[in-house]
Amino acid sequence: MDLREPCLSAGEEIEHIVQYPVEMALKRGDTAPDLELASHRGGNVTLSSFRGRNNVIIAFHPLAWTPVCANQMVNYESDREWFTQHDTHVLGISVDAVPAKVEWAKSLGGISFDLLSDFHPHGAVAEAYGVLREGGISERAIFVVDKSGRSCSPRSTTFRHFPTTQKSDRR
Repeated sequence: MDLREPCLSAGEEIEHIVQYPVEMALKRGDTAPDLELASHRGGNVTLSSFRGRNNVIIAFHPLAWTPVCANQMVNYESDREWFTQHDTHVLGISVDAVPAKVEWAKSLGGISFDLLSDFHPHGAVAEAYGVLREGGISERAIFVVDKSGRSCSPRSTTFRHFPTTQKSDRR
């Protein structure tokens, strides 16, 4: 499954609420840097473990326990069936520590995909992807990585206004 076209159409739909202020370090077609981070579900997750099996949505979000980040993760969870049908796994990444991710996932009603902690060394993965802010948190950035490990649609977003906390129909 080539996720480039869905990325482009989804990007067109949200163009009215976001702007793309960051020059992305990872370009379309680049091999995504491997990562190994602790998951709220236990153990460590590597990007390379999905190679040849799954597409991956790498969703950097600034911090847990914030309304926009919560809405983003809950929407990914509610779209789990679509992601499964398209051999796609979501990785939510922020600089929050694992215990915070565990409790946040519970407060969101349970998250079945991996919420990963870029806590130590602080922000190292966000820095490798070029999305670490000066203040030590990541930009809100999404990287779609295909089964071969190549980036097909990197995007960094800043909201002009906050979206509602209700799920939008993106299909």
